Amino acid sequence: MQPRLCAPGWQLRIFHRPETMLAALEKGEHPDLLLLDRRLPRHEGTHVLRDLRLEGRNFPVLMLSGLDSPADRIVGLEQGAQDYLVKPFHARELLLRCEQLLRSERRATISPTSEEETIHLGDVLFHPHEGVLERPGAANVTLTRGERILLLALCRAPGRVLTREQLAHSSGSLISVSSSRSIDMRLSRLRRLLGVVSQGGLRIETVRAHGYALQISPNAAEGHPPSQTP
Repeated sequence: MQPRLCAPGWQLRIFHRPETMLAALEKGEHPDLLLLDRRLPRHEGTHVLRDLRLEGRNFPVLMLSGLDSPADRIVGLEQGAQDYLVKPFHARELLLRCEQLLRSERRATISPTSEEETIHLGDVLFHPHEGVLERPGAANVTLTRGERILLLALCRAPGRVLTREQLAHSSGSLISVSSSRSIDMRLSRLRRLLGVVSQGGLRIETVRAHGYALQISPNAAEGHPPSQTP
C-alpha cells in the first residue's frame, strides 16, 4: 500500500503509535491529510481524533476501520473524521478518497475569508478577492490567480518561512514540487511585482534549504502592521 500512496508524489510518514505522531505534531509538522486506524495499540482511534480536534488540529482525517456498522461510522464522523473507509478496501478506492479530501481542503485553503477583504502590507493594500495591489501615488498592480493565492498564503504567515511544499498546498496544486517549477516561476514574478509597487518595502526572502518568507521593511510597515480589515 505504501508504494501506491507515494506514486502521486505524496510524501508519506508512518507512525505505529499515536505518541510518535503527537510528538511530530508538537515539533511543528502539519499533515495535509491523516489516515487514522480505528484500532490502535492501547488506544482507540476515535479517542485520538477527539483529542486532536480539541487541540485545534483541523487537518482532514480519513478513518480506516474493520467496524462497518452505521453506528461505528457515525461515531468516527462525530469525532471529526471527514471520511470513513471500511476494511477490506481496494487500493484504488483509498487513493480516490485521499485525492477527494485533499482537493476539498485545498479549495477551502486558497479562498480568502470575509475578514481578508483588505490586507495592509505597510503602505500597500492587498485586495485578495480581486487580486489587486494598491499604493497611494502608484498605479494598481493586478495579480494572476496563482500569484494572488501565493501572496495570500505568505500574508497569513508574515515573517514565517513557508516551504515550497506548503506554498504548493496553498495554491491547490496536486503536482509534486520536485517535478514542477511552476511555484518558482510564480514566486519570481510576484517578487518583482511586490518590489515595484512597494518601491522595495516588500520582499519575498529566500531562506536557503528551508523556503520563503514575506518581509516588510520597517519604513514601509511604520504605522501599518500586517492586519486584515473587513
